[in-house]
Amino acid sequence: MVAIDLDLDASSWYATQPAEPQPWWQVDVQKVVPVTGVTVHTLAVAPGMTETQVWVGKSSSNDFNDHTVCFERTSTANVENVVNFPCTSVIPGRIIVIERIGVLTLQEVQINILGYQGT
Repeated sequence: MVAIDLDLDASSWYATQPAEPQPWWQVDVQKVVPVTGVTVHTLAVAPGMTETQVWVGKSSSNDFNDHTVCFERTSTANVENVVNFPCTSVIPGRIIVIERIGVLTLQEVQINILGYQGT
């Protein structure tokens, strides 16, 4: 599966269509864990991750009202290959959502979990 397979090969990536006004991507890590942030790897030619929110929730509902905002980014000056979204605090959850205004391009997503030292 693209975006959570630890494959940083430039031929392995996911992108939404420009016509999607507010695209989102989510992963279910299958159990509630203490999330400290998310690291996103993008393509070198992808636009910066402006207007991006990371949400953490405990249910797989597409209604983000029961999710907690982990991080919100409104601007960036550069095109970036690796973008860190640290949560403002540790958030328990199993569903991680990345939502962006504009095209959402992901090559790899790493969920940062408190106390987890692995890949």
